[in-house]
Amino acid sequence: MYNTDSLLILSSIRGSDQQVHIYSLKSFDFVASNGYLGRGPGEISTVAFTCFKNNCLYYEDVSRHQLMVFEIDSIIKNPNYRPQKAIKMPEVAVLLFFDYQNDSLFSFISNKEKTLISFFNSNGQTVDSLDIPDIVSPYPTEELNFESKNYMASFLYAINDSLKRITISYSTCDVVSFLDYRGNCVRQLYGPGNIIQTPDYKKTMQIMTNTLIKSDNDFIYCLYKNKPLIDEKTNLPVYTNKINVYNWSGNPVAQLNFNHPVQTFTIDRKNNKIITYAPDMDSFMVYNYPDEIKKFK
Repeated sequence: MYNTDSLLILSSIRGSDQQVHIYSLKSFDFVASNGYLGRGPGEISTVAFTCFKNNCLYYEDVSRHQLMVFEIDSIIKNPNYRPQKAIKMPEVAVLLFFDYQNDSLFSFISNKEKTLISFFNSNGQTVDSLDIPDIVSPYPTEELNFESKNYMASFLYAINDSLKRITISYSTCDVVSFLDYRGNCVRQLYGPGNIIQTPDYKKTMQIMTNTLIKSDNDFIYCLYKNKPLIDEKTNLPVYTNKINVYNWSGNPVAQLNFNHPVQTFTIDRKNNKIITYAPDMDSFMVYNYPDEIKKFK
């Protein structure tokens, strides 16, 4: 989920034949949908990861090995819109997590040994000189099996270019690390629990900790599960209602507890709102952004 000054964008919706849904940020009225699943021109072959920047949604199309660029303004203006631009992906099986850095550069969870984050340009070429080395992992990375390395996001990250800081939130550990651009650890936090696990793709009941990350120039927001992804008895997804907040200095600021489970969320600092999607209600939920945490930025 993402937001602009006036719009709310929901993407990667399993069970839907369209993968990009746009709503009014003020009223939550439906505006437009796009991103048809299919094999034709301008269609998305598989549900996958996205990132959003400058009013464009970048959608990973794994089978075509490219990022499809959906222009939000064009979707609203033209109901028959199909994306015309695509960016070649680097030579990896799948982008487990990626983000926009600038018009010609993207970051992604690296598939290289002893490397956290790598970068690729708009031609799909990796820029090795920008690699962020892995010198802070809380578990022995040599124990990761092939599937865990290539098909599981064992951590997520946020990059603050103005502060030259990187935050790493681990998916199977109660650990959040704060790094400089050379990969040096500025601070490493343990908690709120005491879980330290080597990620294992084959263990479907493994406890997951930090499962989604968002950030702005002041804070990092981590959706904190502390539960397995799937309920063993019902075989249904397990959700959480907790978001842990940190500042870029590496200090824990708050744990936000919501009235309904959170599947995804976005932070609207302009209007002082936190918007979540609540799966139990099948709707958006809007919460006031806590004023008391602003003093800790």
